[in-house]
Amino acid sequence: MIDRESNGWQVRTAGGAVLADNGAWHHFTVGAAPLAASTAGASGEGAPDLASAEHRSTGGAYAAGVAGAAGLTLMVLLAGPQRRRRAVAAGVLVFVLAPAAAQAQATTQVVEYYTTDAIGSVRAVTKRVNGVLQVTRHDFMPFGEEVSPQYPPPDKRLFTGKERDSETGLDYFEARYLRASAGRFTTVDPVMAVKDNLLEPQRWNRYAYAKNNPLAFIDPDGRDIIYAGNLKNAQKVKDSVQAILADPRTAGNLSGYVGPNNPNLTIQSGDLSAGDTRTVNPDGSVTTTTVMGNTATDIQTTSSSSTDMNGVTTTTGPETTLKGATITIDNRTGSGEIPGVMVHEGVHAGEARANPAKFAKDAAAEKSIPNHDARPQEQRANAAQKTYAKGIQDAVKRIERDRK
Repeated sequence: MIDRESNGWQVRTAGGAVLADNGAWHHFTVGAAPLAASTAGASGEGAPDLASAEHRSTGGAYAAGVAGAAGLTLMVLLAGPQRRRRAVAAGVLVFVLAPAAAQAQATTQVVEYYTTDAIGSVRAVTKRVNGVLQVTRHDFMPFGEEVSPQYPPPDKRLFTGKERDSETGLDYFEARYLRASAGRFTTVDPVMAVKDNLLEPQRWNRYAYAKNNPLAFIDPDGRDIIYAGNLKNAQKVKDSVQAILADPRTAGNLSGYVGPNNPNLTIQSGDLSAGDTRTVNPDGSVTTTTVMGNTATDIQTTSSSSTDMNGVTTTTGPETTLKGATITIDNRTGSGEIPGVMVHEGVHAGEARANPAKFAKDAAAEKSIPNHDARPQEQRANAAQKTYAKGIQDAVKRIERDRK
């Protein structure tokens, strides 16, 4: 209601709340859209709300308005006649951006703590909201199907720490998606390691997840197994890989195995004692070389040919490509020796990735050299280990310290 007073004018609601004094508007927030219901031109007494507010004026223009929840002020500009009447549809609606100071909202930071199991699945999420401790629990079937799931899922990262799409229920494994209810990927493994697959029947199905043994193996990127289930000191190995990739002097050796469209790198533990060498020196002394690590590569050479409609055959190749590599760390390797061993084996993996044909040729030729450490490939790897192992060890210690 707009009242003309002896000392000025006021705009009030039907309930008596003052909206404006002498041209100074007081913003307020309403739950519904006021002004949406009434454009009727009938006259009368007693306005029930601002949308049908009654106005008094001695002449001139006046306005009525409210501040919505988003800070928009909706104003109705009307021509003020000399007599009493209601607001009519002939008014002009003007939207004016006028954020109200009273509508400022405080931002509250919520810190969440994730509790994971041995394979990285998120089993609990703990957080404190407005002083209240909230814990969300997640339980999974072997292939990641959640027991008694909530919809929509309150947490995105679930099985093995992968992000679960709330619409499809699929887990994002970077190179492809996993359907937990079926225990299968939705597309085939883009890496086809023929030799490994022939030795392990569980890998024949290229839709299978982690050799059909999800309690012992994980699949970090949907392309194959990176860290085998039998890997000893697994966290130390992972920290060493992280440190090697973070150091520009060594990153190039392993970076070629990271991301899609790159060959896969598997790291496992094993018994390499059969490769130890014992050399009798000219002075009668004996030098024993203990093999702490080994890098095996899946290098294939292929040729292709095609025949056109005129019967002309064109042959391309041979082309030598690296399909994948496997680093085996000897079971006798101590935790403190792992960073150095990973630097050493990383050199072999890097050379194989950079030039598969040369790596395979050199490796075959060097087998005739009985002294293991006298082989050129080993000499380059030993030199890198001597130069960079200390720096990688220090980086691993920092990673471990930051984790605590």
